[in-house]
Amino acid sequence: MSKIFAARMFFFVGLGVVIGGIIAKLIGYGSAETTAILSAVGAALMIVGGVQIAEIIRQGANRYDDYH
Repeated sequence: MSKIFAARMFFFVGLGVVIGGIIAKLIGYGSAETTAILSAVGAALMIVGGVQIAEIIRQGANRYDDYH
């Protein structure tokens, strides 16, 4: 599995968890604590994925500089 795929997966799973928590709250399923926990977990996953994506982009930029 490529690094960029794994990073995107982290990011979008995190986004899905946050959205899922919000939707659960909107339809009245789950307490405020559950929503807060889901949002925190989702945000953490999004940050991990975002950092990985940024790192991959930075490495790609470095490689581009090496060749030109």
